[in-house]
Amino acid sequence: MLLFNYFSKDKNIEAAVYSWYDLQVENVDHTVEAMSTHDIDSIYQFVSSNHLSDDQFVGQLNQFVNQVNEANKRVYFLNGEAEWALIEEKNELITYVKEVIEYKEAGHPVQGFVLDIEPQSLEEYQDDPKAVWGTLADNLKEVYSLTKATNMELIVCLPYYLDTEGFDEELEAIISEASDEVAIMNYYRGKEIDHIAKEVSMSKQYDKSIQTVYELQQVGIANLTAQNTFHYEGLVAMIENFEALTNHYGNQEIHLGIHEFNSLLELTALEEG
Repeated sequence: MLLFNYFSKDKNIEAAVYSWYDLQVENVDHTVEAMSTHDIDSIYQFVSSNHLSDDQFVGQLNQFVNQVNEANKRVYFLNGEAEWALIEEKNELITYVKEVIEYKEAGHPVQGFVLDIEPQSLEEYQDDPKAVWGTLADNLKEVYSLTKATNMELIVCLPYYLDTEGFDEELEAIISEASDEVAIMNYYRGKEIDHIAKEVSMSKQYDKSIQTVYELQQVGIANLTAQNTFHYEGLVAMIENFEALTNHYGNQEIHLGIHEFNSLLELTALEEG
């Protein structure tokens, strides 16, 4: 897709793709080729504590990280559990972060973390959602102190609706004190510009970049509706939407997130076929 090449080079836009499956690690040649074809700068690869304790997988992971970096691309480790928003599970989150820091300090060039912690399914969230978002912000502040100390980036995934549901304070805390960048899961076609307005304003206030994430998976996966995904509109429509959004917000640094790797390849094959 030359459109990816055009936008990322001409407008200095950073593009990242989310990857939840081990296959991208195991098939690193194919992964790097796909990233190069689309001029994608970073891959957010799911890597858990279980992965890091599996010697066979770690061997493949070492090759993956090195090969992606040799192609002048970046690797971030993607992970997240709903329970990490709770005080009781903070230690598990911190342990994971320290494991990845140790992995990097062993000589493996991991750029940083992408934390996708979605607490909405928790019983505690049903009882007091504001308290849960507040606890998550506090937990992330502690993570951020660790990542800054080791020169690793921290990107935090958030839904687009925090500001409209009374969580402005928690949103601002995460942007200002608990991340280098927030990645807004902007999954509502036609409302992308409106739904990210407060997040863009806050990010600009604190001199931080922001990412808008586009969904490409099929309807029905993870309860997605046609309103949530560009799967049927296609890649060109997604890029045109992103261009309109970046033009609207002028000189604010906005990055492109694509969810997810396999869906991107599926749409590429359909559109090129």
